[in-house]
Amino acid sequence: MDSKQWAQPLSKEPKALGKYEVLCRLSTGGMSEIFLAYQRGIGGFRKIVALKTILPDTRGHEDVVRMFLNEARVTAEFSHPNIVQVYDLGIDNDMLFLAMEYVQGCNVVEMVRACHSAKQSIPMGFSLAVARDTALALSYAHSFVDMRHRKRPIVHSDVAGKNIMVSYDGTTKLLDFGIAKMQDTSPQAFSGVIKGTKGYMSPEQLLGLPLDGRSDIFSLGIVIHECLTGFRLFHESSSEKKKTSILNRPIPLPSSLNPKIPSPLDSVVMKALEKNPYARFQSALEFARALENAAGEHIWRAEQVGELVSQHFSQRREQTRELIEEVQARLNDVTGQIQLEGFFNKNTLEEAALLENNPLEENIPPPPETADNSAPPAFVSTTDENTLTLLSPEQLQAESPPSPPPPLAVHSENNPGRSALVPIPYPPLEKNTQAPPSGEAEYKTNPLYALLANKRFVFVLAALLSLGSLLSLVLLLI
Repeated sequence: MDSKQWAQPLSKEPKALGKYEVLCRLSTGGMSEIFLAYQRGIGGFRKIVALKTILPDTRGHEDVVRMFLNEARVTAEFSHPNIVQVYDLGIDNDMLFLAMEYVQGCNVVEMVRACHSAKQSIPMGFSLAVARDTALALSYAHSFVDMRHRKRPIVHSDVAGKNIMVSYDGTTKLLDFGIAKMQDTSPQAFSGVIKGTKGYMSPEQLLGLPLDGRSDIFSLGIVIHECLTGFRLFHESSSEKKKTSILNRPIPLPSSLNPKIPSPLDSVVMKALEKNPYARFQSALEFARALENAAGEHIWRAEQVGELVSQHFSQRREQTRELIEEVQARLNDVTGQIQLEGFFNKNTLEEAALLENNPLEENIPPPPETADNSAPPAFVSTTDENTLTLLSPEQLQAESPPSPPPPLAVHSENNPGRSALVPIPYPPLEKNTQAPPSGEAEYKTNPLYALLANKRFVFVLAALLSLGSLLSLVLLLI
């Protein structure tokens, strides 16, 4: 893929959108566009994000605005490693924008095109790993519980290759919850129009029926079928023909198009593509575990997935790096340094600058050489607190015994630039020479007190008394 078509800087000076500086445009869709941007803060803080905005032609459409706000509201509390995280929702000059996690990599559609351009088939292990991780993301959304411990199952309703990202480190990320809805909500809930990607909607979604997580399982089944075979499953030209094909046409076995696919994997994919929701996997987690069991050693690890992405999109990765480095070199972040001066005194800032220019390791002098290498050198302090004197083993033996540890110290106010240590005098320990009260002394010297203080004697006495009471009761009964 030509990286020049992927990202173009907007101008020499980045365009501001709220608290974010826009670097370039990443992609443009039917209703929105994505920008690469970063948030700049004090002390050199920078965070790279992806900004999603509504296209100018569709900003006046109430339905589009509702979908945009719905995505922010639905995903605000999501926290899952396989779902793109949403950071912020803002408005600038009547332009709504959504700040999201920036995933460096490609989506599944781009990977399919890259493999096709290289005249390679899509590796089975890649397809299985991406499908498994996407199923885990869907499982999280379908069983989502908010921070108030309320069940809020969310149906994505637009699972397709364009909405599944794969990063350079092999992490799969599901994104674009714009038309996501609460479970058992009709797909016509917003405007009476069924929304979703053509060729990837479930039969119940096409019929306008209430949806649950099994609808997303069907859509993901289409994605993995196409990745495993390399062919579009529902490739009809018109929307009506696609609808008829999804509702009525039998689905071919993946192995009929790719003989390398094992039979157990055939069964898993076909179960996900059952037209009757009750015949499919009843949860996305069940689907993910079934994929793992059927794939066995065929499924790739994350590092293998990341290696494939890096192989096909190295030029894009390099362009992103160069773009970010160019912007960082152009921007002079003096504002952060000025704002930090309010938190630290002058001496602290000077010491921090000195350490930054001269690392601590470089300021440590090498140990002095000794004539006798048989014994390690020993250092003792002299009267000067900043000087260390090297002593030989003979001198160490002649030294007096070590003095007791110094007393505790407090800071002195005589020298404000550098705190000195002032010894705290220890108060003399006072011995308690007072005799106990006479009554208490007589009590403790009483022999009966010593006898009662013996636990064994008290236990035996109690046992004898109990035995005596028992014998008395027996005699009375006789």
